[in-house]
Amino acid sequence: MDIPKGIWVKNWVVNVGLVFDSLDGKLYSQVFEQKLGKKINISILTYEDGVSTNFFLEKDLNDYGHYLARQIIDDNLVATKWSDQLISETDRINALMIKLAPQENIDYNDFIELKGAFFDHVAVNFAIKRSIDYLPAGLLEKLLDDFERARLYTESVYMEFEQLVQKFLYVIAKEKDYSNKIINCLTYSELENYLQINHLPEKQILEERVSLTLLWYQNGECEIFTKEKAQKMLDQITKPESEDIIKGIIAYKGFAKGRVRIVNDPGEIRDFQTGDILVTGMTRPEFLPLMSKSAAFITDSGGLLSHASITAREMKKPCIVGTQIATQVLKDGDTVEVNANDGIVKIVK
Repeated sequence: MDIPKGIWVKNWVVNVGLVFDSLDGKLYSQVFEQKLGKKINISILTYEDGVSTNFFLEKDLNDYGHYLARQIIDDNLVATKWSDQLISETDRINALMIKLAPQENIDYNDFIELKGAFFDHVAVNFAIKRSIDYLPAGLLEKLLDDFERARLYTESVYMEFEQLVQKFLYVIAKEKDYSNKIINCLTYSELENYLQINHLPEKQILEERVSLTLLWYQNGECEIFTKEKAQKMLDQITKPESEDIIKGIIAYKGFAKGRVRIVNDPGEIRDFQTGDILVTGMTRPEFLPLMSKSAAFITDSGGLLSHASITAREMKKPCIVGTQIATQVLKDGDTVEVNANDGIVKIVK
């Protein structure tokens, strides 16, 4: 597989399994065209030791952001429509998850309904999150409060969706004598197949996906790579152009100096100290206890409507998002200066 030339950027980084990953891949390559009028031809999703990451070519993501922003610039009411729609879709998927939560198993029809609600929700959420980064300053200031309100309303949906899916996956794992670790390596189409005809991929196939899986989506088609092939492809899209300086989007201005703490799973961190610098792929609500102690936040992915950005503005803490390379370049224990006035992170020692 020849990786297209260009800069690859992280759209999101989160602790989810391959069902979530593969749903998003189909969404970008097919569903976006139906829901938003334009698709993203190529996307890459990886699953590595429980952490999933979504990559786009920077030029494709910028093109899509400008496309969304132009709709709002041409008609400001589009922004209100998207905000209201996101709240409505949040209520819809939450009601469905509440209905399904008491069930011990999920059947095929329930999963199809849940998948449809997920697609509708993610499409409008993406429209809000991405358009805001490409709006003129005056229009951005006008719309930011409404967009933040809608984003905060929906913030917990994805982890609750993942937890619900995992609950049903673990029931399947127990019934079929598969470990929880490898059952998380099912794609959504393989889960659908099981719910229809009671068939799972062989354990060996799923075991090969645990350490590293790369999903390549192009024009609606998916290819799955593992092991050395996946690593070779991942290396091509994640090698930093420079490790001398880390730059990103300014989410909240300020200056901080402190010890770097790299956090992938906030539930596993026990010695996070007040004044530490939180460095992660992307924050979520479960990061809030750490964020309250942090002197500043640095993330690989995200824009002005990411969880880290909104929280930084609420807490009034320096924050730089969308660095792409912070978790690769920085190490636990590094001392850094976070200059969020200029969007730069400098390693002191």
